[in-house]
Amino acid sequence: MAKITLTWTAATGPVASYNIYRSTSTFDSTDFKSNATVLGSVEASATKYVDETITLTDEKYFYGVSAVDSNNIEVLSEVVEVA
Repeated sequence: MAKITLTWTAATGPVASYNIYRSTSTFDSTDFKSNATVLGSVEASATKYVDETITLTDEKYFYGVSAVDSNNIEVLSEVVEVA
């Protein structure tokens, strides 16, 4: 197993938590809930997540972080690729 550490800048505005998404294909704000897997959720004060479930292969992985407000509305960050 390998570790991938994701860091981000805290969102502006009211945030209740962050959800971390991963996929083996790219995704965006229109399809992230259907094309990516939620790895976990962290509290609003967090700006870091460590993925310890990844097995490094020749496959590319794509990660995104969404800010979730108190109404459970999510806004996805930019998606990054890890190869």
